Amino acid sequence: MSNKAAIGSLSGRVIALPETRELDRLARMLEAEGAETLRCPLVAIRDTPDSLPVQEWLRRFPFDDLIFYTGEGLRRLRGFARSFDIETRFLDGLYPGAPEARLSGFLRDAGAQSETVLPYAYASAAEEQSVVALIDRMAGGEVDAIAFTSSPQVRRLFEVAKSVQREAALDAALHRTAIAAVGPIVAEDLRRRGFDVPITPDRSYFMKPLVTAIVAALSR
Repeated sequence: MSNKAAIGSLSGRVIALPETRELDRLARMLEAEGAETLRCPLVAIRDTPDSLPVQEWLRRFPFDDLIFYTGEGLRRLRGFARSFDIETRFLDGLYPGAPEARLSGFLRDAGAQSETVLPYAYASAAEEQSVVALIDRMAGGEVDAIAFTSSPQVRRLFEVAKSVQREAALDAALHRTAIAAVGPIVAEDLRRRGFDVPITPDRSYFMKPLVTAIVAALSR
């Protein structure tokens, strides 16, 4: 599905969006700049199917320090706390800051004992046919940029291409289309696969800086 917007700095540009949860918000910001958005949500976010580790983690809460990597994790934890009837204790015990493997390793090496939990899981969203159509449009030069906002989107795209034997087409598509990444983790995933990522925010890795970076790159 695509949407056209009024004339702006991205007028005439087509940008593919694999985002799911904040798809409408991201699309509106780009369309406000005149872009045509091509929406193809690649993953959906759901509560983890195994809630027991989450419940056990919440029962040990609070900790001396707490690090959240995503707002989604915080929202899901609060939902689980509510369902376990411990929401008030959870909110009272919150500190600044869901750990990730390298961070956990760093903290362990520094002498800290970490307690990790993943309260949500990624699931496939777009049908394979829609993903193949996106690959073909990019390979055909119909898309100016694709904006990735998470590594699971990248993995899902490559998994679909492999399952339908379109890996060569995807390789051509991503070499022909400007790639934007919301932050260094997503960009690193793409670079490991052999692709340049010319569009990333300088700092503050979220939606608005990503749009600003896209505007700066494509309005030249």
